Amino acid sequence: MKQKVTGIVLAGGKSSRMGMEKGLVEFNDKPLIEYALDALNPHCDEILISANTSAYNFLAYPVISDIYPNCGPMGGIYSCLLKSKNQLNFILSCDTPLINHEVVSMLIHNAEGFDITIPWHEKEFFEPLCAVYNKNTIPVFEEFIKAGNFKILDLIKEVSTKKVQTGLGNGLDPTLFFNVNSKHQLLVLEGKNLPAPNLPGFGNLEGLVDLSNLLMIAGTGRKVGKTTLACNLIKQFAKNHDVVGIKISPHMHIQENNQKIIAQTSDYVIIEETNTDSQKDSSRMLRAGANKVYYLQTHDRQIKEPFQILMDIIPKNQAVICESGALLNFAKPGLFLLVKREGQTSFKKGIDQLSYQSDRWVTFDGEGFDMDFNQIQFTTKGGQRTLILLKNPLLLSSNNNC
Repeated sequence: MKQKVTGIVLAGGKSSRMGMEKGLVEFNDKPLIEYALDALNPHCDEILISANTSAYNFLAYPVISDIYPNCGPMGGIYSCLLKSKNQLNFILSCDTPLINHEVVSMLIHNAEGFDITIPWHEKEFFEPLCAVYNKNTIPVFEEFIKAGNFKILDLIKEVSTKKVQTGLGNGLDPTLFFNVNSKHQLLVLEGKNLPAPNLPGFGNLEGLVDLSNLLMIAGTGRKVGKTTLACNLIKQFAKNHDVVGIKISPHMHIQENNQKIIAQTSDYVIIEETNTDSQKDSSRMLRAGANKVYYLQTHDRQIKEPFQILMDIIPKNQAVICESGALLNFAKPGLFLLVKREGQTSFKKGIDQLSYQSDRWVTFDGEGFDMDFNQIQFTTKGGQRTLILLKNPLLLSSNNNC
């Protein structure tokens, strides 16, 4: 039975990874957007489509463009809330085709008396694009947009929120939130048996993605000098090459205002670092001479998708220096350095069970490293730009200004 609820479908815009409007991509011979409409229609007496294009006019529902452009999903939700005739509004992204009318019904049933009713997977993992939003939130949306903070997860903390925990025992199967962001994921959803995808421009080596232009730095523990080594190498490379720095953290942190968000879901956030004045690791990399630095926050088991997004952004033959061991089970870099502290006798768990051996152990004595940074060369090999390690290490002092 339809209720006084407005269904708002976020159509997603033109996806570079899909090559067309995401909502019009077909899954089992039906456009993705129609799955969202089918889920909402039994319960909503009004349907709006959030899109900045006329591509969805054929569906005969009002298409609402963003009042404030370039704000991501927050801008679309805000604009549609203003147009909605109902107090309760079910927001649903078009790229989650497994969401059905039963999920919609459950969340609406829990929505009374709350500003936002949202699926929750525990900790900081929510599903903000499959949730019920009350029109009471409009002033809060406007405040966030005008402040330049487009992170819905931050907004959730400022309003009364009903968290509906996922889990088979709770009647809300977490696999229903599978999100389709690429053609490969679409094929996985269709049940095709596919190998792990190769990133564009790279081959596959023994099941691992071969990233010959990537220099990866991992450490044997905390505070062993990983970032200092990355900064020194960036400074060395920047003399002759454009270089990109990447910092990967396995923890999801509360984000600062005015950060440049490249991509964000409940599982990860990719930030382009623009601040050279702080003591954050990513700021230090930028200050050392990287022409771009990206900060990726994601749990190790979910690293493939956001890292592939980064590799799509970064020019194929550009040198990339990444501080993280999180890629060890996913990618084979051109060069892998493992850093330890001088005198260190105990190492973090798993160092003896790496997917492959490091090209070199590097020791940090608190001031310098036991290698000559000129040992590392960026050259062309087999048509690809490749990092190689020369011999004869020398002890050089580290530059602590980076």
